[in-house]
Amino acid sequence: MSWNYRIIKKKWAEDYTEFAVHEVYYDDDGKPTSVTETPVYPLGETEEELHRDFKNYSRAFIEPALNYEDISNEENV
Repeated sequence: MSWNYRIIKKKWAEDYTEFAVHEVYYDDDGKPTSVTETPVYPLGETEEELHRDFKNYSRAFIEPALNYEDISNEENV
């Protein structure tokens, strides 16, 4: 299993949709199987760790957004 940061599109109401960065986990075939329920943000115990995490976080903008509803809600973490 692997994971990365991805932009998630979450529709809360008919007239309100939110985009945020979440951790997404994948099966061995690369299919998204779970997503964090709440958005995440870069962090680290040192400035270097924060910088490294921010670089990984910013890669979420390279891939297309995923729909929250398309990822199994039973396994959300």
